[in-house]
Amino acid sequence: MEFKITIEEEQKLLDRKMIKGELNFSEKSVPSRMQVLEAIAKKLKVDKTLIIVKEIKSIFGSTNATFEAHIYSSLDIKNKLEPKHLIKRNEIKVAEKKEEKKAEEKPAEAPKEEPKKVEEKPAEVPKKEEAPKEEKKVEAPVEEKKE
Repeated sequence: MEFKITIEEEQKLLDRKMIKGELNFSEKSVPSRMQVLEAIAKKLKVDKTLIIVKEIKSIFGSTNATFEAHIYSSLDIKNKLEPKHLIKRNEIKVAEKKEEKKAEEKPAEAPKEEPKKVEEKPAEVPKKEEAPKEEKKVEAPVEEKKE
C-alpha cells in the first residue's frame, strides 16, 4: 500500500493536525483503518494512540482511495473532541492484535490433552414411518332463511 499526503493542516485551536491524502493499493480490498493508521504513524513518526482515521473513501472498481485523519497532541484532547464511536473504531483493533500475540505464545505452552475414549452404543432398530392420516372435513349445516 502506498499513500501520499495531499493536505496537512495545523488546527491550533483544537490542538491537532488534520491530514488528507490518497491511497494506492494492489490488494482486492480497501486497506483497513488499522493499516492506514499504522502507515501514517510510521511515516510521520507519531504514536498510534494519538491518531484517528476519520474516513476512507474509495471509488468502485479502482485501486485508489482518499482518507482523512486527525493527529492529536495528547490522549485527553483526543477523548474530549472525537465522538466515542470513532475512538472505538480506531482502538478496538489494537487490543485484538495484543490478544493474537498472546494466543500465538500460549499454544507452545499448552499441555497435551489425553485422547478421548469412544463409547460404543448399541445399534438402534430403525422405526417404521407411519403414513399421515387424512383429516376428515366436516361441513357445518347451512340454515335456510325464511322470508
